[in-house]
Amino acid sequence: MKWFLVALLTVLASLHSAAGDLSPQENLLRQAMTPTGKEFERALEPGAAIRAYIRSGHVRRKPDDAADYVDYRRLRKPATLFGHPLLVLEEEYMTQYIGCCVNPGIGLVIEVQGSTAALDAFLAANKCRRNWPSGPEDSLDKAGVKPKPDATYVSITCRQNDMRDAETQQ
Repeated sequence: MKWFLVALLTVLASLHSAAGDLSPQENLLRQAMTPTGKEFERALEPGAAIRAYIRSGHVRRKPDDAADYVDYRRLRKPATLFGHPLLVLEEEYMTQYIGCCVNPGIGLVIEVQGSTAALDAFLAANKCRRNWPSGPEDSLDKAGVKPKPDATYVSITCRQNDMRDAETQQ
């Protein structure tokens, strides 16, 4: 039954996408979060999705902060993911070995506004995770976002380890 609900919500999210309601940036972000079926491969490299946000002026070319293998970028213009305000984009990658352990992929922080059912279904279907490896506070701080006291934030990652963990739990 759970599988059926996840599949149904994923189809509904796809129909919403097909309706043209998505910005080009959100469409690319969702592709960067979607597995291809090949081992640890997503439909789009995270950098390509982030470059779309750079070109549109949503984020700066230079990250607001970088730690270990992760670049953090604060959104400077309003953008959403499944109707929730998008606040931070993270990209984890390795260009030079600086020590263990890189976990390639994309991460983000959203401010929850309303139901997360469609988002949760998308995350489950695409082997992504909420609030891992740390809560949203760390990412918000690194990107220079001051949290609102009455807001709820969710940290989301779609990285290699998320895919591996999802496959071992099946």
